[in-house]
Amino acid sequence: MASQAYFGGNIPEDQRKIAKRTRDLIKKHIGSYSDYAEARKNPAVASDQMQDRLTNLGSNAIIAQWVPKTDKKSAEDSFFKINQAATPIDATERRILKARRSPSAIAARTITHGGTGHRYWISFDKPKRELIEQLGREIYHALYDPPISSTPLTTLDVPVAGRGYNALPFIFDLVNLEGSVRSRDREAAVGLGARPH
Repeated sequence: MASQAYFGGNIPEDQRKIAKRTRDLIKKHIGSYSDYAEARKNPAVASDQMQDRLTNLGSNAIIAQWVPKTDKKSAEDSFFKINQAATPIDATERRILKARRSPSAIAARTITHGGTGHRYWISFDKPKRELIEQLGREIYHALYDPPISSTPLTTLDVPVAGRGYNALPFIFDLVNLEGSVRSRDREAAVGLGARPH
C-alpha cells in the first residue's frame, strides 16, 4: 500500500502480479509477518515450526558496519564497498548511483516511474518540476503501453519497450544515447570500466 501511494498508483501490472505471487508463496510456506506477530502475543496459535522460527529470530545477531566519518563521500564509499561484497551491483546500476544527481539519472528515474515516486527533481522550480513529471508520464506511456497482459503473446499490440518492470538500466542507457550525454555520466562510466556513449 505504501508503494502504491508513493508511486501514485503507477505500479506496472507485472510488478503487481509478482508481488501477489510472492505474498501467496510466503503465506503458504513461511507465514506472514502478522501471523508471527500474533503468535508472539499468543503462542498457543503458533505451530511448532513457527515457534522455532520465533526463537531463532530472538537469538540471531544483526551484523552492522560502523562508518566512523560522517561526510557524504565516506558514507557513499562505504555503501559501494559493503554492497559489492556479497552480490555485486550491476554495472549500469553503479553508473546510475554514481551519477544520481545528473540530468540523465533524474530523467531515467522519472521515466521509469512515470513521473512519480521519489522526486529527484524537487530542487527545480515548480514549472520545471511539473514539466519533468509530465514528460516522464508521457514517455513512460509511449514506451510501455499497452502493458503485456499474458504470455504467450496473442496480439501484436504490445509496448514498444517490452515490460516496464525493472527497466531502469534500459531507460538510463536510452536517455544517455538520445541526449548524447558527455557529462558526469560519461566520466562515471569510464571510471567504472564501462564503454562510454
